[in-house]
Amino acid sequence: MAYRLLFALLIPFSIFAQTKYEITSTPFSEKITIDGNLTELGWKEAKYVTNFTQLKPIPGKASRKQTKVAMGHTEEAIYFAAICYDTGDS
Repeated sequence: MAYRLLFALLIPFSIFAQTKYEITSTPFSEKITIDGNLTELGWKEAKYVTNFTQLKPIPGKASRKQTKVAMGHTEEAIYFAAICYDTGDS
């Protein structure tokens, strides 16, 4: 019985262990203002990652709501941006 429970608990973790994501940092040549508005040219040229999966209710299944994440850098700092769309739950 204990082995079945342990096996059932480890299945979701094995799904995540096999999934690898990679994000590429875009070099920014202009000053980035941290204000929640991604108006700088660097954010428009950044490569956004969008292939996220959900944790609940079904681990590993494609997310129902779109999320985009990007990373950029200057000589002084590393920046991350996340755009999380919400369609409203019905």
